[in-house]
Amino acid sequence: LEMFVSAQDLINRVNANLDLDTKLFIRLGSDYSDNYYEYEIPLKYTPNTAVSESEIWPIDNKIDLNTDFFTDAKTLRDTENFSTRDRFTYILDQANPHKAVYVKGRPTLGNVSSLMIGVRNTGGSTDKEVLLWVNELRLSEIDNEGGYAGTANLQFNLGDFANVQMSGSMSSVGFGAIDQGPSNRNQDETKEYAVNAEVKLDKFLPKDWGFEIPFNFSLQERFIDPKYNPLDNDIEFDN
Repeated sequence: LEMFVSAQDLINRVNANLDLDTKLFIRLGSDYSDNYYEYEIPLKYTPNTAVSESEIWPIDNKIDLNTDFFTDAKTLRDTENFSTRDRFTYILDQANPHKAVYVKGRPTLGNVSSLMIGVRNTGGSTDKEVLLWVNELRLSEIDNEGGYAGTANLQFNLGDFANVQMSGSMSSVGFGAIDQGPSNRNQDETKEYAVNAEVKLDKFLPKDWGFEIPFNFSLQERFIDPKYNPLDNDIEFDN
């Protein structure tokens, strides 16, 4: 998740400091209040004398977040049996505790219908006037790994005693058409096989008895191994 951010202090327009009490947040989920992920960072101000790109869009303000941190936070919360009704705090780097991920409820990256960008003052009653610019919110480096699939069929006869047909197929996670995006490709690993046999058991009996005893046998199985938990579809199953 990437985005450029620029902030200006309208009270002190030459302020170029990093303000640990003024924080930008991005909240995404199925709603704004009960089921969401949130990322929060402190803001560095751009002075009104700034002319270079690095001053106007300081690197301290750039959003460059691996979305795995959202799912890592949710997994850790569930491991610690933390209540889903409260905001769980996940510090990305203990050396820089002012950047944090929050989780509340049961959000999933597979069902994001709401996104909020905002700024908050965590410095108590101090009044602030901040002009905030955000630009180019985007996803990059999407997991675009492909997959494979195959089928096989075999048919043979055992003289006039039996006719046997065997088939099998498999497809891996990531398999799909060339024009399909990552989210439209297989999210499961599937394996299946089938065996069909037609046997003439009367071949074991004397021919002059005149019996005909056909026997048909059929066996088919399918195994599906999903990549993601169906009840929490941004959490991968452990191998």
